[in-house]
Amino acid sequence: AQRTRPIHVHVEGGTEREAAEENGVVRTHTDHTEEPYTGGAKWVDVGEKPALADSHDTRMKPALQRLTMELTKERAEADSVRAEVTSLQEELARRSGTMQKELVSALSRVESAEAENAALRAQLNSLRG
Repeated sequence: AQRTRPIHVHVEGGTEREAAEENGVVRTHTDHTEEPYTGGAKWVDVGEKPALADSHDTRMKPALQRLTMELTKERAEADSVRAEVTSLQEELARRSGTMQKELVSALSRVESAEAENAALRAQLNSLRG
């Protein structure tokens, strides 16, 4: 169950029920009149309102809006960083693939040169022989 507390609102014109609705009241007392009050300002008991929804709401609203904006900014920044990381990973994979092909090619050239070197040594040894 939601905790509530009795509240009183300042009414100037309008009905007590309207005053209650404007102040976010959970329920109103049944004995309130629907007739407009025209006798000047007065305080009326309009029922109960959620305990947390009091005058602090208006003071907390700017802070909540600021925090929401900061969170939105942080999320956008995180999305941007995530996109950059993905881009770098793709670049690394591309470069890695290119480097691997270059390595295979270089290894093949080394093996060819070693084979050629071995053939030349054999030829040299046979000439010395």
